[in-house]
Amino acid sequence: MERVQPAELHQQIALTLIPQVGPQTARQLLASLGSLEAVFHASPQELERIPDVGPTIAKNVVGWHDTQAVEAEIRYVEENGIQTLFFMDEDYPARLKDCPDAPILLYYKGQNPFPSGRHKWLSIVGTRRATSYGADFVQSLLRDLAPHYPDLIVVSGLADGIDGLAHRAALDNGIPTLGVLGHGLDMIYPAAHRDIARQMQARGGLLTEYTHERRIDRNFFLQRNRIIAGLSQATLVVESAVKGGAMVTAANALSYGREVLALPGTAGRTISGGCNLLIKTHKASLIECAEDLETALGWKRKTTQQSASQPTLFYTPTAEEAAVIGIIRHDAPIAIDELIRAAKLPINTLNSILLSLEFQGVIRKLPGRVYETTS
Repeated sequence: MERVQPAELHQQIALTLIPQVGPQTARQLLASLGSLEAVFHASPQELERIPDVGPTIAKNVVGWHDTQAVEAEIRYVEENGIQTLFFMDEDYPARLKDCPDAPILLYYKGQNPFPSGRHKWLSIVGTRRATSYGADFVQSLLRDLAPHYPDLIVVSGLADGIDGLAHRAALDNGIPTLGVLGHGLDMIYPAAHRDIARQMQARGGLLTEYTHERRIDRNFFLQRNRIIAGLSQATLVVESAVKGGAMVTAANALSYGREVLALPGTAGRTISGGCNLLIKTHKASLIECAEDLETALGWKRKTTQQSASQPTLFYTPTAEEAAVIGIIRHDAPIAIDELIRAAKLPINTLNSILLSLEFQGVIRKLPGRVYETTS
């Protein structure tokens, strides 16, 4: 991923903060004027000639001078290893870019976010009050899919219930997983998911359209649902009432022309009412097992040999990580104090690298903080 120049990032962030300039208006501005620089140097008259841009929006763009908020966000991005993805960049996720209301700018923390090539993205959403039926289904589904689809990526919203279960099942089965947040990256909600969020950053990551100081707002969670739907080829609803966030995500997916799948539930049970309605109205394919999903999406299983030969998705060692791997492989088993001397890295940096490599399965930690490679 190419490093964004500070002036360019400043304009990208600023465009998302201008009052009444949402994603669609921002796209209209850029399509009409050709560049960020042109947008911020346009006169009120030039802006007002653009469709759907009236005097109020033109005034907001011309009068935008809150550089303090933008600079604070740039500092946070730089100090916390955040990657930004602007919708005109090649790195911006292709499927999401096709959605007319996709965010102009995304903030991402984790491993290589959107690998090149064709990958199978599956969004899994559902109730916050999941039952053992829903939990067991998610675990079983991903356990069955994992050996055959090394290019699978699971997307959800890191909420309680089905979301958290989907992320956990993905990690348990070695599947990269992406959490789409309804707030900034300087917090995790619910707080009980901080540990799983940390693990996800080593094998997948966290994504949001919101600046770091944005706090919890119900509308933000509803808005982020369009990103969950837009990233993936299909959205699977596992346990949902007729009204709820999962049904909003399903509606988003349908509006984008994406596949919707649903786990059927017992007739008359509120927790399955939404899933059953989607199936009954032919808006979703009925999914009871991995084979149903494969049939609905036209997926073909890879053989065990093909799967084993695939590289770990999302993971390409950085130069520092590669150096640490080399030291451990050469001197293994190696104690932490020896590793510190050999690596010549700050202890905090080294600890972060070791944690990441453990999650990737490249190294293992032995008693006494002694390390060795796994192969």
